[in-house]
Amino acid sequence: MTAVFLTAWVGFTGLERWSELAPWSGAVAAGILWAGVVAGTWWFAEWTLFPRARRGGDADRAPRRVAAPDGGPGGEREAERASDPDRVGARR
Repeated sequence: MTAVFLTAWVGFTGLERWSELAPWSGAVAAGILWAGVVAGTWWFAEWTLFPRARRGGDADRAPRRVAAPDGGPGGEREAERASDPDRVGARR
């Protein structure tokens, strides 16, 4: 996020200074303003579009549970083994 802000600040400051012929003080102020807009938009897009990246992949997904071979409650190990490709009947 900091890299986005700093890159946008430098870019917009240069744009204001040389393209708009603004004095340095005005160019720096306008660059900060527009860099804040760009960084804020970038942050909002990441926050809304990629929520799992913040929590570490599948952290929001509940672990699968299956019944144990004896019909009792199973656990995560049985669920992992049931999806193992080396099991009989699993697709290769």
